[in-house]
Amino acid sequence: MLTIFNEPCFYGSQYPFQRIFLFLFVLLFANILCIITYQPSVVQVTKIVEKQVTIKVPVKLDINDKKQIKCLAENTYFEAGNQPTQGKIAVNNVVMNRVGNFAATPCGVVKQKTYGVCQFSWVCTPNKVIKDINSYMQSYKIAENVYLNNINDVTHGAKFFHATSIKPEWSKHYHRTVQIGDHIFYKND
Repeated sequence: MLTIFNEPCFYGSQYPFQRIFLFLFVLLFANILCIITYQPSVVQVTKIVEKQVTIKVPVKLDINDKKQIKCLAENTYFEAGNQPTQGKIAVNNVVMNRVGNFAATPCGVVKQKTYGVCQFSWVCTPNKVIKDINSYMQSYKIAENVYLNNINDVTHGAKFFHATSIKPEWSKHYHRTVQIGDHIFYKND
């Protein structure tokens, strides 16, 4: 039996302060035990990052839009069919950058002739046939996205380009903006 101050210490003790003393002793011991064994808990913090999100709204294309996209897609296929995606985008950017200055529409730009010379050589080549439907479908998707302005201009405003295998006389008169794949792009200042 536990004794405190030479008196038995148990629940039925005649001295109530002994019960209080025992209660305080147990409480103190429990707090000391909690302090000794305390470990801080790890709290996960969620970091919220705000960024601008552009939500594309579905667009209903009319017959004229589809015709313009088809012209862009065919031009992409024949001018840049063997180029990486960025090169295909770039050829479309050139056509779109010319709209309003060279002709009123993308089809007008693609089919434009200057002094009887086609701006895009494939247009003056008879019987051009699309042979690789997968490549054409990729060209069409890119053309559609450029036409709808879903893709930024990778040419920095270029209105002219040529293959890296040639160096045309006119290229000296324009500012070179970028080379993508096998094409070099230019703009007039």
